[in-house]
Amino acid sequence: MDMRYRDVLMGNVSKEDVQNIKCSLLEKKKKALTGFLLYAAVFIACVISVILLKTYGLLDAYGLIGVMCGFFSFGGIAVTLFKLYESLEFLRALKRCRPASRITSCEYWKYDFRKIDESLIKRIAAHKFTVDEAGGIRNLAVDNSASGIKAAFFFMILAVLCTVIAYFTPPRIMTIEVVNKDFVLMLLYVPRVVAVLLVFLALRQLVFTRIAQKYVWAVNKSYTKEYALERTTQVDELISDLREKNAAPSIRLAAKREAVDVFSSKFGGKPYLPPGFDYPIKNNHPLCLLAQLNFELLPKLPDFPETGILQFYLSNNDKYIFSHNPLMEKDDFRVVYHEEIIRDESKLKTPPPVTEYESRMLPFRGEFKLYAELEQSFISSNDFRFAEQALSLYNNSMPAQETRLSDLPSDLFFLGAGLSNSEEHRIGGYPAFAQRDPREADARYDKHIVLLLQIDSDRENEISWGDSGIGNFFITPEDLKAKDFSDVLCAVDCY
Repeated sequence: MDMRYRDVLMGNVSKEDVQNIKCSLLEKKKKALTGFLLYAAVFIACVISVILLKTYGLLDAYGLIGVMCGFFSFGGIAVTLFKLYESLEFLRALKRCRPASRITSCEYWKYDFRKIDESLIKRIAAHKFTVDEAGGIRNLAVDNSASGIKAAFFFMILAVLCTVIAYFTPPRIMTIEVVNKDFVLMLLYVPRVVAVLLVFLALRQLVFTRIAQKYVWAVNKSYTKEYALERTTQVDELISDLREKNAAPSIRLAAKREAVDVFSSKFGGKPYLPPGFDYPIKNNHPLCLLAQLNFELLPKLPDFPETGILQFYLSNNDKYIFSHNPLMEKDDFRVVYHEEIIRDESKLKTPPPVTEYESRMLPFRGEFKLYAELEQSFISSNDFRFAEQALSLYNNSMPAQETRLSDLPSDLFFLGAGLSNSEEHRIGGYPAFAQRDPREADARYDKHIVLLLQIDSDRENEISWGDSGIGNFFITPEDLKAKDFSDVLCAVDCY
């Protein structure tokens, strides 16, 4: 079966994947059933023709042709039945599958269960996989073992059929008047050779079955119910420790497509422009308002301003959406802070008109009013600070000491996904990333640890950075306290 069958056995598919796979399987089942009916019709026609030839006394002259056609149609029936059975097995596995909310880290596609991989067995013995991943590996091994037994049985049936043809047909040929009897007898050696090859293939499948069972035994030996319970407890304790040590207050923002006034917190729309303010421009093109935050209307966060309006502008340069470098250049965005708010709208400036071309970098169209809620935010495994903290906690609580995050068992390596709530639009707290944290690759940005604003892709409101990306703005704690927004870091990345 194809790689998707492994995905299903591992529970490594989303709900959308399950539906798509089911549709393709139903189509495959339909084709296999059509092929089976076609070959069955040919086989029945061959049987009827042999009966008629015998009735009219022509069996000796033409019976061999009917027998050979029947043999090949029987092979076609066997193949289509196997494909039909494969589709039905796949559909049954799909019914048992529990779609994952998050795709597993186990690179199961690298594993070949037809040969002994000592490194994989050692990793299983050392509990380098999560309990779910080990269960997925066991499912794959069991499936390979069962498939090997079925294939061996199928090959043996064909070998017996070829043996019958090879040993019972020659005496009959000797009594038939044919043009070249020696040539026909020579052709009958073909089933003998095929029978030997089929026996070899059957034995080969049995060897593969034996190898696959070794992986099943390895998983059963290392991942007992007692270990699964203990491991779950350990991971829960580590997650609890990480939550306690890294919890940070943040403001979760909910965007609603509503008309808003010039002073409100919002995405898009008309910006607040006090008199004397120079509207940001690049190459004679005005930048577009991405977001505006009115701190007087938002819950209070430590070190963040309690008054004033903070604005985020973007240029029309969309090269960052699919770039390997998600960091924006300084002239492609602006972060502007207005500490004092003028309430008289008649004194405010009118923003320049912005064309669709100039607003193409914005991840949305129109404007959204923002509703704020204070909550605790937790670090994700993509954050560049996560590795040091996770390693420290692991080495303090486990006997084995590790120096790299990638050396941790994968349920601990990705435990940040179990505690993080960093997705969605937010101010403060911990960020989320579609790919990786760009601050990790450049030491110049190690101090930009405060999340000034995060705008996530939002399918419900048709907000999207490229392919489900995320836009983040970072600032240093010192600059935030000083209300200096001249050195803000902007990163936009997507899948």
